[in-house]
Amino acid sequence: MTKKFWFALFAAGLLVAPVARATTSISYFQAQDPAVATHIDKTDYSAAGLNIGQDGYLFFNFGATTPNTNSPVGQDAANTLPSWLSVDFDPLSPDYSFGDDPGFEAFSEGGNTPWNFLTLPDGLNGLSGALVDPKAANNSNNAIKNIGVVGNPPPAFWLHVVADNTNGQYNSQDRIRAREDVSGASVNLRNLTFNGIADVYSYYYQGVAAGDIIKLQLNSGVAGVNASIAGIMVDAVPEPSSIALLGLAMGLACLRRR
Repeated sequence: MTKKFWFALFAAGLLVAPVARATTSISYFQAQDPAVATHIDKTDYSAAGLNIGQDGYLFFNFGATTPNTNSPVGQDAANTLPSWLSVDFDPLSPDYSFGDDPGFEAFSEGGNTPWNFLTLPDGLNGLSGALVDPKAANNSNNAIKNIGVVGNPPPAFWLHVVADNTNGQYNSQDRIRAREDVSGASVNLRNLTFNGIADVYSYYYQGVAAGDIIKLQLNSGVAGVNASIAGIMVDAVPEPSSIALLGLAMGLACLRRR
Protein backbone atom coordinates (compact mmCIF):
# COMPACT_ATOMS: atom_id res chain seq x y z
CA MET A 1 0.00 0.00 0.00
CA THR A 2 1.21 3.53 -0.75
CA LYS A 3 1.41 6.54 1.50
CA LYS A 4 -1.70 7.83 -0.26
CA PHE A 5 -3.61 4.97 1.35
CA TRP A 6 -2.43 5.90 4.85
CA PHE A 7 -3.14 9.58 4.33
CA ALA A 8 -6.61 8.87 2.95
CA LEU A 9 -7.59 7.06 6.15
CA PHE A 10 -7.33 10.37 7.99
CA ALA A 11 -8.01 12.96 5.32
CA ALA A 12 -11.48 13.78 6.64
CA GLY A 13 -10.23 14.27 10.18
CA LEU A 14 -7.25 16.36 9.12
CA LEU A 15 -9.09 18.88 6.92
CA VAL A 16 -9.08 21.52 9.62
CA ALA A 17 -7.10 24.63 10.37
CA PRO A 18 -3.88 24.10 12.35
CA VAL A 19 -4.21 24.55 16.10
CA ALA A 20 -1.95 24.47 19.15
CA ARG A 21 -0.44 21.15 20.16
CA ALA A 22 -3.13 18.48 20.23
CA THR A 23 -3.47 15.84 22.90
CA THR A 24 -1.19 12.92 22.11
CA SER A 25 -3.04 9.85 20.88
CA ILE A 26 -2.20 6.44 19.43
CA SER A 27 -4.65 4.56 17.22
CA TYR A 28 -4.82 1.11 15.67
CA PHE A 29 -7.36 -0.08 13.11
CA GLN A 30 -7.55 -3.83 13.51
CA ALA A 31 -8.86 -5.99 16.34
CA GLN A 32 -6.90 -5.40 19.54
CA ASP A 33 -7.78 -8.63 21.42
CA PRO A 34 -7.22 -10.91 19.66
CA ALA A 35 -4.94 -8.73 17.58
CA VAL A 36 -4.98 -8.73 13.78
CA ALA A 37 -1.81 -7.61 11.99
CA THR A 38 -2.13 -4.63 9.65
CA HIS A 39 -0.08 -6.52 7.04
CA ILE A 40 0.04 -10.32 7.36
CA ASP A 41 2.97 -12.39 6.04
CA LYS A 42 4.73 -9.47 4.34
CA THR A 43 8.52 -9.28 4.02
CA ASP A 44 9.01 -6.58 1.35
CA TYR A 45 8.62 -3.00 2.57
CA SER A 46 10.18 -1.28 -0.46
CA ALA A 47 8.37 0.65 -3.18
CA ALA A 48 7.89 -2.65 -4.99
CA GLY A 49 6.21 -4.14 -1.92
CA LEU A 50 4.21 -2.43 0.84
CA ASN A 51 5.93 0.93 0.21
CA ILE A 52 6.05 1.82 3.91
CA GLY A 53 8.80 3.09 6.18
CA GLN A 54 9.88 5.67 3.64
CA ASP A 55 10.85 8.17 6.37
CA GLY A 56 13.20 5.81 8.16
CA TYR A 57 13.66 2.47 9.85
CA LEU A 58 15.57 0.55 12.52
CA PHE A 59 16.14 -3.19 12.06
CA PHE A 60 18.18 -5.10 14.61
CA ASN A 61 21.18 -7.32 13.80
CA PHE A 62 20.26 -7.09 10.13
CA GLY A 63 22.08 -8.98 7.39
CA ALA A 64 24.38 -10.97 9.69
CA THR A 65 26.18 -13.72 7.80
CA THR A 66 26.99 -15.95 10.79
CA PRO A 67 24.79 -16.86 13.76
CA ASN A 68 25.19 -14.71 16.86
CA THR A 69 23.21 -14.17 20.04
CA ASN A 70 23.50 -12.14 23.24
CA SER A 71 24.99 -9.39 21.07
CA PRO A 72 24.80 -5.64 21.79
CA VAL A 73 21.52 -4.15 20.63
CA GLY A 74 23.36 -1.81 18.27
CA GLN A 75 25.38 -4.56 16.58
CA ASP A 76 24.70 -4.60 12.82
CA ALA A 77 21.67 -2.37 13.34
CA ALA A 78 20.28 -0.98 10.08
CA ASN A 79 19.29 2.49 11.23
CA THR A 80 17.93 5.31 9.06
CA LEU A 81 15.43 6.76 11.56
CA PRO A 82 14.62 10.45 11.01
CA SER A 83 16.44 13.17 12.92
CA TRP A 84 13.41 13.83 15.13
CA LEU A 85 13.72 10.36 16.71
CA SER A 86 16.73 9.91 18.99
CA VAL A 87 17.98 6.35 19.62
CA ASP A 88 20.76 5.69 22.15
CA PHE A 89 22.62 2.37 21.75
CA ASP A 90 25.00 2.91 24.68
CA PRO A 91 23.90 0.71 27.62
CA LEU A 92 25.91 2.90 30.01
CA SER A 93 24.02 6.04 28.97
CA PRO A 94 21.11 7.33 31.11
CA ASP A 95 19.21 7.72 27.83
CA TYR A 96 19.77 4.11 26.70
CA SER A 97 16.80 3.21 24.51
CA PHE A 98 16.31 -0.49 25.30
CA GLY A 99 15.39 -2.83 28.14
CA ASP A 100 18.15 -2.90 30.74
CA ASP A 101 16.71 -4.63 33.80
CA PRO A 102 19.73 -6.12 35.64
CA GLY A 103 20.13 -9.76 34.71
CA PHE A 104 17.49 -9.44 31.96
CA GLU A 105 19.12 -6.97 29.59
CA ALA A 106 17.74 -6.86 26.05
CA PHE A 107 20.10 -8.10 23.35
CA SER A 108 20.20 -8.56 19.61
CA GLU A 109 20.45 -11.80 17.67
CA GLY A 110 20.96 -12.51 13.98
CA GLY A 111 22.47 -14.71 11.32
CA ASN A 112 19.91 -17.48 11.77
CA THR A 113 19.10 -18.82 8.30
CA PRO A 114 15.63 -20.16 9.19
CA TRP A 115 14.60 -16.57 9.96
CA ASN A 116 12.96 -14.40 7.29
CA PHE A 117 14.83 -12.50 4.60
CA LEU A 118 13.45 -8.96 4.43
CA THR A 119 13.54 -6.16 1.88
CA LEU A 120 13.79 -2.84 3.70
CA PRO A 121 12.08 0.37 2.52
CA ASP A 122 15.12 1.54 0.54
CA GLY A 123 15.51 -1.84 -1.18
CA LEU A 124 18.24 -3.24 1.10
CA ASN A 125 17.90 -7.03 1.30
CA GLY A 126 19.12 -9.27 4.08
CA LEU A 127 18.55 -11.89 6.72
CA SER A 128 16.46 -10.45 9.52
CA GLY A 129 17.59 -10.27 13.11
CA ALA A 130 15.81 -9.43 16.33
CA LEU A 131 15.72 -7.24 19.41
CA VAL A 132 15.20 -9.88 22.12
CA ASP A 133 13.92 -9.06 25.61
CA PRO A 134 14.38 -11.81 28.25
CA LYS A 135 12.35 -9.78 30.77
CA ALA A 136 9.36 -10.17 28.42
CA ALA A 137 9.22 -13.97 28.89
CA ASN A 138 5.65 -14.33 30.20
CA ASN A 139 5.96 -10.80 31.56
CA SER A 140 5.22 -7.33 30.17
CA ASN A 141 8.35 -5.25 29.69
CA ASN A 142 9.52 -2.24 27.68
CA ALA A 143 11.94 -3.76 25.18
CA ILE A 144 12.09 -0.25 23.72
CA LYS A 145 11.99 2.07 26.72
CA ASN A 146 13.32 5.37 25.45
CA ILE A 147 13.25 6.61 21.88
CA GLY A 148 13.24 10.34 22.38
CA VAL A 149 11.27 12.79 20.24
CA VAL A 150 13.47 15.80 19.47
CA GLY A 151 13.60 18.82 17.20
CA ASN A 152 10.55 19.38 15.02
CA PRO A 153 8.52 16.15 14.72
CA PRO A 154 5.61 15.89 12.28
CA PRO A 155 2.09 16.39 13.68
CA ALA A 156 1.32 12.73 12.98
CA PHE A 157 3.20 9.63 11.92
CA TRP A 158 2.90 5.88 11.47
CA LEU A 159 5.03 3.57 13.58
CA HIS A 160 5.22 0.16 11.89
CA VAL A 161 6.41 -2.73 14.09
CA VAL A 162 7.70 -5.91 12.39
CA ALA A 163 7.37 -9.19 14.29
CA ASP A 164 6.93 -12.93 13.62
CA ASN A 165 10.13 -13.19 11.58
CA THR A 166 12.01 -15.70 13.76
CA ASN A 167 10.61 -19.07 12.61
CA GLY A 168 8.75 -19.61 15.86
CA GLN A 169 11.42 -18.31 18.24
CA TYR A 170 10.91 -15.32 20.51
CA ASN A 171 7.25 -14.76 19.64
CA SER A 172 5.64 -11.82 21.43
CA GLN A 173 2.22 -13.42 21.19
CA ASP A 174 0.67 -12.10 24.38
CA ARG A 175 1.33 -8.41 23.83
CA ILE A 176 2.80 -5.74 21.57
CA ARG A 177 1.89 -2.44 23.17
CA ALA A 178 2.84 0.91 21.63
CA ARG A 179 3.23 3.71 24.18
CA GLU A 180 4.04 7.40 24.56
CA ASP A 181 5.44 7.88 28.04
CA VAL A 182 4.82 11.55 28.80
CA SER A 183 1.10 11.55 27.90
CA GLY A 184 0.43 7.95 28.91
CA ALA A 185 -1.19 7.24 25.52
CA SER A 186 -1.00 3.60 24.44
CA VAL A 187 -2.55 0.88 22.31
CA ASN A 188 -2.34 -2.64 23.71
CA LEU A 189 -2.54 -5.48 21.18
CA ARG A 190 -3.21 -8.86 22.78
CA ASN A 191 -3.25 -12.52 21.70
CA LEU A 192 -1.40 -12.21 18.42
CA THR A 193 -1.14 -15.01 15.86
CA PHE A 194 2.36 -16.02 14.72
CA ASN A 195 3.27 -18.46 11.91
CA GLY A 196 6.95 -17.66 11.30
CA ILE A 197 6.40 -15.20 8.41
CA ALA A 198 6.80 -11.53 9.22
CA ASP A 199 3.77 -9.38 10.06
CA VAL A 200 3.54 -5.60 10.37
CA TYR A 201 1.55 -3.81 13.08
CA SER A 202 0.97 -0.13 12.17
CA TYR A 203 0.22 2.39 14.93
CA TYR A 204 -0.88 5.96 14.19
CA TYR A 205 0.57 8.65 16.51
CA GLN A 206 -0.85 12.18 16.67
CA GLY A 207 0.20 15.23 18.68
CA VAL A 208 3.66 14.01 19.64
CA ALA A 209 6.08 16.83 20.50
CA ALA A 210 9.74 17.29 21.36
CA GLY A 211 10.46 15.85 24.80
CA ASP A 212 8.05 12.95 24.42
CA ILE A 213 9.26 9.34 24.68
CA ILE A 214 8.25 6.43 22.46
CA LYS A 215 8.11 2.99 24.10
CA LEU A 216 7.23 -0.52 22.98
CA GLN A 217 6.16 -3.19 25.45
CA LEU A 218 6.40 -6.91 24.67
CA ASN A 219 5.21 -10.12 26.37
CA SER A 220 5.62 -13.65 25.05
CA GLY A 221 2.90 -15.05 27.31
CA VAL A 222 4.97 -18.22 27.79
CA ALA A 223 7.32 -18.89 30.69
CA GLY A 224 10.89 -19.32 29.50
CA VAL A 225 10.18 -17.91 26.01
CA ASN A 226 11.71 -14.52 25.27
CA ALA A 227 9.84 -11.95 23.17
CA SER A 228 11.24 -10.02 20.21
CA ILE A 229 10.66 -7.76 17.22
CA ALA A 230 12.62 -7.52 13.96
CA GLY A 231 12.47 -3.74 13.80
CA ILE A 232 10.41 -0.60 13.33
CA MET A 233 9.64 1.76 10.43
CA VAL A 234 8.29 5.32 10.31
CA ASP A 235 6.09 7.26 7.89
CA ALA A 236 5.48 10.93 8.63
CA VAL A 237 2.09 12.41 7.75
CA PRO A 238 2.06 15.87 6.10
CA GLU A 239 1.12 19.02 7.97
CA PRO A 240 -2.66 19.21 8.46
CA SER A 241 -2.56 22.75 7.07
CA SER A 242 -1.09 21.42 3.80
CA ILE A 243 -3.86 18.86 3.46
CA ALA A 244 -6.45 21.48 4.32
CA LEU A 245 -5.15 23.79 1.60
CA LEU A 246 -5.26 20.92 -0.88
CA GLY A 247 -8.85 20.17 0.08
CA LEU A 248 -9.81 23.84 -0.24
CA ALA A 249 -8.22 24.05 -3.69
CA MET A 250 -10.10 20.95 -4.84
CA GLY A 251 -13.35 22.39 -3.50
CA LEU A 252 -12.86 25.69 -5.32
CA ALA A 253 -12.10 23.82 -8.54
CA CYS A 254 -15.39 21.91 -8.23
CA LEU A 255 -17.28 25.16 -7.67
CA ARG A 256 -15.70 26.72 -10.77
CA ARG A 257 -16.71 23.73 -12.89
CA ARG A 258 -20.29 24.08 -11.67
